[in-house]
Amino acid sequence: MKKIRILEIAYESLSEHEPLRRAIIEVRNQAGKDAINTVMIFSVKRPCVQLGEFQDIDEEVNVQECQRWGVDISRRVGGGGCIFYDDQTRFAVALLDRGFFESMEEAARVWQGEIITGTLRNLGAKEAWYRHIGDVQIGPTKVSGLGAAIIQNTLYLGSFMNIGTPRVELAAKVLKIPPEKFADKPVSQLEDYVTSVEKATGRLPSMEEFRQAVRQNAERFLGVELIPGETAPEEKEVFEKLQPFYTSAEWIYKRSSGQKFSDLPLGGKKGKFRYKARKLIIAHVSVDQRKRIDQAMLCGDFFIQPGEALEEIEKNLQGLEARDEEKISRVVKEILERKQVQIPLLTPEDFVFPLIQAAKEAAL
Repeated sequence: MKKIRILEIAYESLSEHEPLRRAIIEVRNQAGKDAINTVMIFSVKRPCVQLGEFQDIDEEVNVQECQRWGVDISRRVGGGGCIFYDDQTRFAVALLDRGFFESMEEAARVWQGEIITGTLRNLGAKEAWYRHIGDVQIGPTKVSGLGAAIIQNTLYLGSFMNIGTPRVELAAKVLKIPPEKFADKPVSQLEDYVTSVEKATGRLPSMEEFRQAVRQNAERFLGVELIPGETAPEEKEVFEKLQPFYTSAEWIYKRSSGQKFSDLPLGGKKGKFRYKARKLIIAHVSVDQRKRIDQAMLCGDFFIQPGEALEEIEKNLQGLEARDEEKISRVVKEILERKQVQIPLLTPEDFVFPLIQAAKEAAL
């Protein structure tokens, strides 16, 4: 039976997690065949808003309210949506060989659909069920979400779970809830959409109960033995090197329509189109006075691997006629096919359509 290291951590702030996670990934990628697979269990003390890698901070977060209420802002590597966390949230992360599962969808099904769902059921939430790659629900309400990415030779799977009842009132202040959020759900506001094990069962499980439930389900569904471990000296060294970047404005504002389109070309104009497929995709396009695409940006709560494909699409759209739908479509589809991009729950057309609509608006 394979052995996997398990790390148990209590962070002051979630912003500490991204550089440590990246440090572990960097060290394991350099180790080749000697790479260590790791499961992490952790909690945080301070409230935090965490953006998915491909989300536009200006669309998702009320930065001023975060500053006012002392809520940290962080961004993770990997897809998924913007989530509010506090000390009632618990986390489980797997950092595995990229070939551990056949595909991203299969990885999500096992991790989120079996391990995380099983953990919640063990803690008393017997009606927890796997909705799709992003969500575990109790009835119509969300109790857990997933972030996922492939980073060189490492598969990242990271889930939050609302064990205690989250501070929904504070979350509503600091998050910009998109109008499409509840379009495909039988609820209409955040308070009715978010639930917890405590709310479902009337009891708050202890941290030790949570740890044991994760360990039991991870061992069962991964077919491994979890061995308690510690952060290695080389991982700590890389963490110290990476921490300044992953807590910097450069990283947190990696996708910011406000910054990217702050200086339009002379005679230029900008268009935006929000498209709710099975995931939300927002396209921003600016054009110059000749109606050619000057800048483009795709963002949303989708999963895409490799993520660099987005930057390549955006770069290759520059200079195209904004009304040339065929060329826009060709650029997107060629890059997605050539790079063998995985976009669970979505199709290439789901990216083409909002880009064309945003370009049309900009070219009016």
